[in-house]
Amino acid sequence: MLFGERVRLRPLRREDLPERLALEADPEVQLRTLGEETGEVSGLAGPEEWFSVLAGDPRSEQWAVEADDGTYIGDLDLHSIGLQPPGEPCHAWLNAFFGRREYWGRGLEEDAVRTLLVHARRDLGIEKISTEILETDSDLLRVLERVGFRLDERLEKAVNGKDVLALSIDLS
Repeated sequence: MLFGERVRLRPLRREDLPERLALEADPEVQLRTLGEETGEVSGLAGPEEWFSVLAGDPRSEQWAVEADDGTYIGDLDLHSIGLQPPGEPCHAWLNAFFGRREYWGRGLEEDAVRTLLVHARRDLGIEKISTEILETDSDLLRVLERVGFRLDERLEKAVNGKDVLALSIDLS
């Protein structure tokens, strides 16, 4: 487990998937994370496959984010850890999902990302983390900017007609 000031991160478990799926089905969450209300979710086979692939990858870690009251509010996924060319700084990619609306805007997302960044640098030796988010997730963008991520590139109309923002943070 990893402990922040107001959150704790624990390994994501297969038992978390039905709750994650329910959060993904929320129209407001879809607008924020997908840029549009799709009305669809992938079904348990999709998350099961996603979980199995990532859980079996020695170059990734999946962390469930729990608020200080124990409520699962989302998850953070570090992947492609250390797959850079030899001699390059250790690099990883971050995927962040915060789907519990009633916990948005309380600073928990920022605490969770900061906690993961400390772990990435201290325990894994990661020197750079990159991520891509949709422009529609302005709350996540603010969180990432507050912890030190900087915009590297804007990919115009790349997903569902929305811009994708490529960001990174130097942890060295």
